[in-house]
Amino acid sequence: MLADVDFGVLKLDKSLVGALGSRTNYQAILKNLIRMCQDLVIEVVAEGVETHEQEAILRDLECKLGQGYLYGKPMPASEFERAYL
Repeated sequence: MLADVDFGVLKLDKSLVGALGSRTNYQAILKNLIRMCQDLVIEVVAEGVETHEQEAILRDLECKLGQGYLYGKPMPASEFERAYL
């Protein structure tokens, strides 16, 4: 049963995030997943955030964490350290 599983983070697949804005049923699914995770004190991370529109929708749905090309492309750790630390 899902309530018995002990995990602290749920990642929203990029296929769901990528459909935001064009498929309203995906938005409803994400809204309820995020709400359920909040109730269970599970952190939610959206994968594959590529547009400002996706970011705005996720923010409206109270998804506080995201990853994707909108924020940065994959890079070696050494390059990340030079750029951001």
